Amino acid sequence: MIHRWHLVKKDKNAKLSEPVEPIVWWIENTTPLELRDTIRDAALAWNEAFEVAGFQNALVVKVQPDDADWDAGDIRYNVLRWTSSPNPPFGGYGPSFVNPRTGQILGADVMLEYIFVANRLHVERIFASAGLDLEEAEATGQHFDPRRCSLGHHLHLSTLFGAEGLQAAGAPAVKTTELIKDSIYYLILHELGHTLGLNTT
Repeated sequence: MIHRWHLVKKDKNAKLSEPVEPIVWWIENTTPLELRDTIRDAALAWNEAFEVAGFQNALVVKVQPDDADWDAGDIRYNVLRWTSSPNPPFGGYGPSFVNPRTGQILGADVMLEYIFVANRLHVERIFASAGLDLEEAEATGQHFDPRRCSLGHHLHLSTLFGAEGLQAAGAPAVKTTELIKDSIYYLILHELGHTLGLNTT
């Protein structure tokens, strides 16, 4: 089954209509204040694609209140989550869960890891990326899986490289901040695409 959200037009005769129930995303209240606008704007950019399908404001983004009586891990809420792990396995990823009988997406999260904006990198990741895990693939007989998405890792490396380049060139700190926000914007667009049912590699 094709994975997709169940959207119904309020006005079925209108070329462009708001949905009866939009896809509501919540920015987790632990997200740094200076990144919330960037994350919100990136998520809302998907509304442009839904307009082609006849929906206006298909996605709505809200901020989880500090006194919310629900946890960001509650599967009843679609959350743009902010995490900080001692051994982060990703820069970002966008899982969702679906009704296997119909393909309807029932809920989703986008996980964002602090390491994506921090100037940190595991040394072994440099060699793993450079070698593309070729030795392990050869030893196990495994080959590249087109369903596996590693954009977050590569984008993280590119962002770190760009930040170092800006610093070496003597660019003002504001340029590095802009680079990081642009990278987060792209990461959100990409990972949210996964939660909309796209295999965006």
